[in-house]
Formats: sequence, C-alpha cells, structure tokens
Amino acid sequence: MENNEGRSIEIVESAGFCFGVKRAVEGVTELAKNGKGKYYTVGELIHNRTVLDELASMGITAIKEDGIDRIASEATEDCPVTAVIRAHGITAETEEKLIRKQEENPFFKVVDFTCPFVKKIHKIAAGNRDKRFVIYGDPNHPEVMGILSRAGSDAFAVSSPEDAEKLGGDEKPTVLTAQTTANTEKWKKVQKIIKKDFTNPLIFDTICSVTENRQAETAALASRCDLMIVIGSRQSSNTTKLFEISEANCSRVIFTETPEHLSIKDKTFRKVGITAGASTTPL
Repeated sequence: MENNEGRSIEIVESAGFCFGVKRAVEGVTELAKNGKGKYYTVGELIHNRTVLDELASMGITAIKEDGIDRIASEATEDCPVTAVIRAHGITAETEEKLIRKQEENPFFKVVDFTCPFVKKIHKIAAGNRDKRFVIYGDPNHPEVMGILSRAGSDAFAVSSPEDAEKLGGDEKPTVLTAQTTANTEKWKKVQKIIKKDFTNPLIFDTICSVTENRQAETAALASRCDLMIVIGSRQSSNTTKLFEISEANCSRVIFTETPEHLSIKDKTFRKVGITAGASTTPL
C-alpha cells in the first residue's frame, strides 16, 4: 500500500490474534452472551488491555489463584459461577483446585481455554516426569510456570543459549521443549548445545507454527524497510520477540501498545513495515 507522498506501508500477513487467543476471546465472549451468572478468568485471559477492558465491561473479570475459594463459594442455583482458564494455561495445582471446587459445588463450572499448543507441552511434561525436563523460555511467564508444574522434580527453564551452556552435561535421560512463543533462531542454538552436552536428549519442537511464520515474516519485512512498527503489549512474550527480531533487521523500530498510541516524529522514512503480536487485536 502506497500513500500520496510516495511512502509504502506493508503489514505482516500473520499479524494479530493467533488461533489460541482467538479461540479464548471468542469462547469466553460467547459464554457470557448466552449464559447466566458470573464469569471470571483465572489470570488475565490474554496480554491485551483493550480486550480485557471490553471483557470487563461485559462483566468478565480476572482473578488471581487466591480468589478461587471466594468465587466458588459465590456460586448458587440462582447465580452460577464460571471460572475460565486463560490461553496461557495455569499450574497443575491451580487446575486441580478448580476441578475439586467444581466437584464440590454443582453451580460452579470450569471452562478450559488453554491454547492446544500449550496443552501439548503439558502432556509431554506429565509423560516424562521420570526424566530431566528442560524448557527454553521465560521462567516467570505463566505458560512456562504451568508447564514446569506438570514435570517431575528435576525440571527447569533456560532463558537463553548462554543459560543452556551453563548446564554442563551428563547421561541422565533429558527432555527438551520450548515455550510456544520462543525466539526460533535462539531455539536452534539451544537445541545444538543440548545435543552436544547431553546423551541422546529427547527434543520436542514445540514452538507454535504461527509464531514461527510470524517471526520469519517479520524478519523478512524488517530487512527491506527503513521503519518497523511493532504493535502489542510489552507484557507479551511473542510481541517482545518480534521487537527483538525487528531491531536485528531494521535500523528504526517503534514498539507501541496500540495504533492509537503511535507517534512518529521522523518523517524521512520511505517504506514502513508493521507487525503485531498474537494477543494484538487484528489490524
């Protein structure tokens, strides 16, 4: 797309909501529109303040894990309560508590909107509890915390290839996975290090295919632009990765929460590229 000043704008084709986020947002909205009672999400449904505000306006609010007892006790026949599990998933302990509360109170219901790609890693972790379990990702991210809670006692996250180098090596059976939104280039480096240091590690390539495509498209677009705009929450892991990739391939990069907050003072650019994270409302 070209404007009347001769500047061109190109948007990454896969920018915006991924399948898992779209499923969660549409699913909880449909529940609230067609059901009755109160609706809560356990943790913020996605990293998108605009969407969260819209959900709040519909009466769908986020609670922390320590609020489960309270909302479960609120559930009655006249006013049932639905607890929604967010797209990133939750820890095994929290999920077990929700299910237990559902069994205790027939008017308390749990609906799981964990992304299917995340669910897949949950199964890998639970199925390999007797092995060392390593995940490449942010140890403080809800997705990673939920995955680690399902692994055995010898489980941890490495947040960079440098962290992977520090592990050393031995012959203990080791499983390696990745956060669904991990940086694909760094993931390749982590795999190489683990293969070198550990004996026959079992490696699962668990980065979401949409994430891989979006990162590749962003890198390609950024390399042919003189201004790159990344739209999304700074709390979003995948959007942060897009910003890092854009910076590596373009000399001028702007990170903005929403298009409305965008401010461009330098008007000398000729070609601008736009990308957006998986939790960003479609452009």
